[in-house]
Amino acid sequence: MPGVIGGRKPGSYEWYEIQDNIAYWQEFEQPKVITGRFMDIPTFAYDGDKYYNNNANSFIAGANPMLAGVLNSNVSWYILRNTCTDLQNGYLQAYNDNIAAITIPTAAPTQQTELETFVRQIVKARGEGADVAALEAEVNARVYRLFGLTAEEIAMVEEA
Repeated sequence: MPGVIGGRKPGSYEWYEIQDNIAYWQEFEQPKVITGRFMDIPTFAYDGDKYYNNNANSFIAGANPMLAGVLNSNVSWYILRNTCTDLQNGYLQAYNDNIAAITIPTAAPTQQTELETFVRQIVKARGEGADVAALEAEVNARVYRLFGLTAEEIAMVEEA
């Protein structure tokens, strides 16, 4: 039969048929955090607009902006720098297991709302090409408080 070829899975497939299970496709339509694999800075993107990413990235379905804020924080970056594979030129390779091992602190509803507001402001400001350093500093300060870090611990994280 023309166009039918063997694939990785048993049976024959047309050239356009997907051989892997795609039953999770609806997770793309949920709010999510898209994760990077190769990073020289934290690159966790909150997506509330139902984007579909390719297999170069993973995502955390059902996530909220607070999760993006915590994952992009200095604390999470410190953890990743100490647990992931080092690559050339200051990059690291973050596997899903490395990201899943990051503890996400519990936040009171008001803390979560405030952190999510800052994350949304960062997303908007970046889209407009604005400087987000002050907003990122505020997110980091709030994440430090959520983790209950001391001044010495904060200094250690920031020096690294």
